[in-house]
Amino acid sequence: MRAAAIALTLLASGCAGLAGMRAEDGASRDLAAPAALRAEGGELRRVPLVWQPVASRDVAGYVVERADPGEETYTRVVVLTGRFQTSHVDEGELLDESRYRYRVRSLATDGGVGVPVSPVASARTAGPPSAPRGLQAISHLPRQVALQWRAARNPEVMGYVVQRSPAADGPFLPVAHPEGRFSTTWLDRDLDDLRVFYYRVASRNAVGVEGKPGASVQAVTKAEPLPPIGLRVEAKRLGANRLAWDANVERDVAGYRLLRGPADGGEVATVATLPADASSAEDTRVASGEALVYRLVAIDADGLESAPSDPVEVHGEDYHLAAGPAEGGIALSWNLRREEGYQAARVYRVGRLRRTELARVDGDAFVDASAEPGRTYHYAVVLEREDGTRAPASAVVEAALPSAAPSAAP
Repeated sequence: MRAAAIALTLLASGCAGLAGMRAEDGASRDLAAPAALRAEGGELRRVPLVWQPVASRDVAGYVVERADPGEETYTRVVVLTGRFQTSHVDEGELLDESRYRYRVRSLATDGGVGVPVSPVASARTAGPPSAPRGLQAISHLPRQVALQWRAARNPEVMGYVVQRSPAADGPFLPVAHPEGRFSTTWLDRDLDDLRVFYYRVASRNAVGVEGKPGASVQAVTKAEPLPPIGLRVEAKRLGANRLAWDANVERDVAGYRLLRGPADGGEVATVATLPADASSAEDTRVASGEALVYRLVAIDADGLESAPSDPVEVHGEDYHLAAGPAEGGIALSWNLRREEGYQAARVYRVGRLRRTELARVDGDAFVDASAEPGRTYHYAVVLEREDGTRAPASAVVEAALPSAAPSAAP
């Protein structure tokens, strides 16, 4: 009954009174101390304690005391009520990888604390988690690196920190925090082509403490294809340019993209996207005499694109259209290009808002008899085949008819 009354008193007071009590002030200063105190080490910021109960009925509980690392003075950790309350886990803001010493005194039923202390027991808390083993990096992937490692054996590990550096000696910066002890793979994405990186991995425990990282491993992203070589003009005809090139040496080239742009700069457009076995392509949207620059890009099976090839400048085939004053009007002449199948030409007078067809000519010359002296005109010609297909329009030429017409054609 008396022990129960002491216990109730301690619980009601929240043990505040006992926390300030000195052993010398208790009525049972010679109360026997507990025996066989044991402290378990290797725990994360905690130390489990266990001891043998004191046989005397005068014991109502125990007082646990602790000496911090490097300290000789013991401070009270907890007051336990009950003679058979013989275990406690100290979680009082302990440090990592630090040794603590403990001793226990008996608490009397009358509230006194025994002078005798148990044998001292010590334990070291767990340090930061060790690095995972077996880190491997898979190289030569398109713009990415795959990492894998073995799961940490320590059950306190709750995840990992992946660090990356462009140099073997650092600096290494965290790039990922996989969650879970068995999350042992990670894919580093959106990297540049043909880049070298170094990776290392550290373990992270349940309280967020990060251990030292393991040894670094090197990885290299896949290189993009080499720029195509040998781009050249293979043939030209009115309205079209045919280009050819040498095949790339890479075995996984999946195709090519032929590009064109104005020779004086401007927007670049795709002429054609071609398979890997292609070695030539034709641009069929070339204006008469148009100056263009072509480049070629190789594309591999992973979608990586090479840098453009050296540029090739090409001037499209021209009509060689000429116009000038002549007897009876303004005379026009052009190259009919019969070798390309053209047999006729449509002649147009070009105005600011529209063009007017003047004639369809089965030849390579025409005189605009409707031209008036003292005025300037603009002309264009479109060649036509027998089946009605037409070439691109010629460049526009200008001609003026003087007030006094000359006596002979130019």
